[in-house]
Amino acid sequence: MRFINLVFLVSILFLSSSSILTRPEANKALQEIEAIGTTNDPALLDKKAILSNNLAVFYQSISDNEQAVVYIEQAIQFTLKRIEIEDEWNAQNLQDMQNLYLNLTRIQAAADYFDQAEQSFSKAESYFKRLRKLLPDSNYYLIATSVYSAAFTNYYHAHKYQMAWKYGKLSLRYAEASEDRFLIAQTLRLLGELCAAEGDIIEAESYINKALNAYRESRPDVSLHQKLVHSKIANLYDQKQYGAVIEFMEKDTVFMNPETFKKAVEKISVSEYVRVLNNVFILSYAYIRYYQQTGIAAHLDTAQKWQNIAYSFAEHSILENGVDRL
Repeated sequence: MRFINLVFLVSILFLSSSSILTRPEANKALQEIEAIGTTNDPALLDKKAILSNNLAVFYQSISDNEQAVVYIEQAIQFTLKRIEIEDEWNAQNLQDMQNLYLNLTRIQAAADYFDQAEQSFSKAESYFKRLRKLLPDSNYYLIATSVYSAAFTNYYHAHKYQMAWKYGKLSLRYAEASEDRFLIAQTLRLLGELCAAEGDIIEAESYINKALNAYRESRPDVSLHQKLVHSKIANLYDQKQYGAVIEFMEKDTVFMNPETFKKAVEKISVSEYVRVLNNVFILSYAYIRYYQQTGIAAHLDTAQKWQNIAYSFAEHSILENGVDRL
């Protein structure tokens, strides 16, 4: 399974796929699986597994976790059947199984099925550990970062913060060993989110700023990832630094002003819509609070413009996702 997509988890990881299916594409994928039917052909089983995995990504993107679980489990069964026929547990097959169980872990964690998520993670980790002798250090470190970020996610959502710290720091250790600045930015942001959840907004700010620096080093010509933007402005908002929220957003290429926003979001994938919308609302409320602090009426007018954009964008998001609610 060469093109497996990792399921994204809203507000936690950077693992969202830029190729999440649209509703028509999801319908087509369902038809393709049905058309293939029962088979023992490894290539067709692989295709069915990839299609099923992509459907799981799609259903989780519209918050239908039950259907997402159904299709991930289906992808697991198709992949296991293919591997049994091929009778070969090479690095690629081990990674396929690891990734599928990580996807299942993330969906279950997002749905608050913590016990099931913990069991799925154990299976993913068992496949991951078998890779150690089959991969060079650089590849192994990258995979380890993803695996232990998934464990972090499970415990974070279960509010078991001590265990979240354990796996978050383990993930950061492997990210730093990989020397991949993008991965380092991911894991630093996770730890910043954990600090914020524990109420330590000063320490959270430290981690988030380090994450920002690492991200900018890794992607100097790319706009900040929306999750990283969210972490930064949410933490500033919690500190009642409303002017700082506005100042930070005005420097971002997406949120410079209401006029440029509309053009900027044309380049944003459907998978980013919810995160963009969250950030627009935080910005609008920051303007409201800043008006209350300063008495400057222009801030209230700007807040109204961003609110109007937010509702318009929400409607667009609903239509693009092919669902009846956001």
